[in-house]
Amino acid sequence: TLTAGATTLTNATVTSGGNTTLNTAELQANQARINALGNFSATSSAAVTAQQLALAAGGSAAITATQGIDLSRGSVSAQTIALSAGGVLNNTGGNLHAGATTGDALTLQSQGLVNDQGTIASNAGLSMQANTGSVSNAAGRVLALGAGFARHGRSAPLALGALGLCLMAGALAVGHGLSEAILTIGGVSI
Repeated sequence: TLTAGATTLTNATVTSGGNTTLNTAELQANQARINALGNFSATSSAAVTAQQLALAAGGSAAITATQGIDLSRGSVSAQTIALSAGGVLNNTGGNLHAGATTGDALTLQSQGLVNDQGTIASNAGLSMQANTGSVSNAAGRVLALGAGFARHGRSAPLALGALGLCLMAGALAVGHGLSEAILTIGGVSI
């Protein structure tokens, strides 16, 4: 657990064998790599700026900010994901993947959502609220794979979607570079 004023984790690597909790004012985590075997939670009394963040949590990943959350060109992968922004949630070119297979595995609440060229994917249910803000999803993807399988009973789209998500999750495990780009592009292309 870290409790602090403004926190900068830009280009940092944070690895935790258990749960990780951050309570901070403004959080800067551009190009950071965060791996938590347990749950990850960040609460900001201001904005969270985490462009090109690579966050992988074995349990849940929760980010709450009284202002906006910027995860553009980044990646968040966990069993469940809950993002709550008092301002705009920006996932431009980013990937959000929740792997749990029951319930609302991915919950987004904000005052606007930008997912242009991004992917928001849940193996189970998905809940999104943009409240008074607008939603932009130009060339973006929003997928709730488990809910579709339960409703339609067809396993081929579920298997294909799961393969794509596995490739994108694999991109989190490799360092920045060609391997990460190939896995991400392959996962999104499927």
